Amino acid sequence: MSISPILTRIDTLIHNLLQQLVEQTRLLSSSPSPSSSTSSSSQSTQSSSDDSLPRPAKRRRESSLKPQPLTLLTFPPPAGDGGEVKKKTPVNFPTKSAVGVRRFAQYLKILELVQINLKQGTIVTKRDIYYTTLSSRLFPSQQSSDRIIDQVCALLGCADRSELGIVASPRGLFSGSLTLSPPSGQGIVQCFSGVPNLIPTEINAETWRATLPCTHEAEFCIGHVVVVVEKEAVFKHLIQHPTLARQWVVVTGKGYPDHATRALIQILGAGLECEKGGGVRMVGVFDCDPYGVDIHRQYVQVFGGVEWVGVELDDFLAQNDSEEGGEEEASQLVQLRADERAKAVRMLRTLTGTSADEELWRKLTNTLLTGYKVEIEAAYTFAVGGLVAYLQHKLSTRQTMM
Repeated sequence: MSISPILTRIDTLIHNLLQQLVEQTRLLSSSPSPSSSTSSSSQSTQSSSDDSLPRPAKRRRESSLKPQPLTLLTFPPPAGDGGEVKKKTPVNFPTKSAVGVRRFAQYLKILELVQINLKQGTIVTKRDIYYTTLSSRLFPSQQSSDRIIDQVCALLGCADRSELGIVASPRGLFSGSLTLSPPSGQGIVQCFSGVPNLIPTEINAETWRATLPCTHEAEFCIGHVVVVVEKEAVFKHLIQHPTLARQWVVVTGKGYPDHATRALIQILGAGLECEKGGGVRMVGVFDCDPYGVDIHRQYVQVFGGVEWVGVELDDFLAQNDSEEGGEEEASQLVQLRADERAKAVRMLRTLTGTSADEELWRKLTNTLLTGYKVEIEAAYTFAVGGLVAYLQHKLSTRQTMM
């Protein structure tokens, strides 16, 4: 969605709000006053019985109009969004509590800031929004401002808050011989092997480009590997490897990927260009537990080619059952917590039986039936060469199977 429709929706929302206000003012001003409408009749019937007259409170209710609350206009979500459409609670003013007055002002303030930023073409973080409103004391915490931002996003029918020019604070990291180029050609991000870089918050999968300066000495490139890892600690471990850092591009979202990390994965998966025309293979390294499986699924939804290469619970179960398996290997297996079991059950209920879901089903049921999980760090001592040797073995094995 481009910027202009969002600005049009904000204008429509404010115009609709003003129309409601004008209509309320017109109705209330044209309503006859209870005292004037009943003054003559009360004088002419002074001698009649008091029981025949309506009570004053009832007379006021019958002759006066009640002001109706103002409601912020709500726009439908984009067509084909795919997810379940949640029923939105209307935003009304006034409300029965003072909290409602503050909340209504919060909505209008966020709408004002969004309108200003979109007109100026600037990208701001959620933290920027909070600090901009500090002087007005509208938001007691950043959590409250973040919540209103998300609600304004839903109010305007946006699929993502990036459409409002608002992004999360930088979180994702990447490393490797890689160049990221924005559409303007200014602010090019040049990354080098072994050096961590924050993923730019303003990155956009539709307009940004990524280029690999090929380091292969042969005339033809034999291909590149992009490794997506779940944890920052594992990311740092991999980029510090003396030879691996020059061969792989490593990316982490530090858990669940944010908007910028998703955009980078989309660019690397679909639009990465090698100077010598080499192909790109994207693989993922996650904890073999329900949360790791879910994080991998989030990446697959962005780019379906993210292969799971580790870690595998079966590898460590087999090692534990072997003759060499002892207390050290057994300690690499960790028992599932109650919340992880519940997470696995919830995920299993969402599977639809597609080919993509079969691998998820296998991993989730395996952890539930064995009662164990295994974390990436367990591969540090899996064999000689540690995690790097483990991943290289898994890569070569999967390549042979493909």
